[in-house]
Amino acid sequence: CHVTSVVPGNGSVTVGTCGKSLDTLSISWSSDADDYDFTLKFYFNKTNSNSYKLGNLALTGDVGKDDVKLNRSAAFHNFTTDIGKSYNCSKQSQLKMKNVTVKFTKLRLEAFKDEKASKKPSFSATGTDCAGPQYTPTDAIVPIVVGAALAGMVVIVLIGYCIGRRKTRTGYQSMNA
Repeated sequence: CHVTSVVPGNGSVTVGTCGKSLDTLSISWSSDADDYDFTLKFYFNKTNSNSYKLGNLALTGDVGKDDVKLNRSAAFHNFTTDIGKSYNCSKQSQLKMKNVTVKFTKLRLEAFKDEKASKKPSFSATGTDCAGPQYTPTDAIVPIVVGAALAGMVVIVLIGYCIGRRKTRTGYQSMNA
């Protein structure tokens, strides 16, 4: 089963909770034409007193005329940012769950907002952009090269030691004159 759904402009925040170490946000949307109802629930965890991350994501819904139940969730270590900042990602991000891939474009998230701040729904002026430092496969080359160079030096030292030991044997040696 493959379902593609775009959260429309009439998608709404249905529930949200705020806690000391866990904030949640649920977004729901439906389509009478395509006959589906979805709820996407974000679980934000404080990682320490200064930052938070998206800890879990759950997608539930009814799909098709027979109301096939969809219930998927997964733990993530993505979308980490400082408290007081939003997480912004204009490029496409993907989160994979069992048989479901959730794709985000123009994503902006913020949890653990300062209670003293305005109650008006808005994002912080500063944010962490996903376009920042990203892991690339070439990042692994440096440790591999350094490790190989150290291993080569160890082999050279062992060979030199063995040759040196062979030339300086102790004990009686014959003298040919």
